[in-house]
Amino acid sequence: MKILVAQDYNETTFVYRHSLEDRGHEVTVTTTGEDCLKEYHDKHNIITLHSDATDHIQPFDVVVLDYNIPQISGLEVAKEILVVNPHQRIILV
Repeated sequence: MKILVAQDYNETTFVYRHSLEDRGHEVTVTTTGEDCLKEYHDKHNIITLHSDATDHIQPFDVVVLDYNIPQISGLEVAKEILVVNPHQRIILV
């Protein structure tokens, strides 16, 4: 699975990354809401340019958002992602 994690850089971030990577997942970690949106939009744009829109290919299998990440809250990040891609799976923690 491709997983995008937006979490303040702390011990929890370390646990997320290493636990998921140890299980064979591809993990991208961002530490602010703004960085998370940039990463998401960059991947989404690449997929949109190189695939048929009817395929519903996701840039990430799941996005894990800390509710209290800096700059833009996890809830606001989730709302913006869902406007661009209503099929994206999101976990708010």
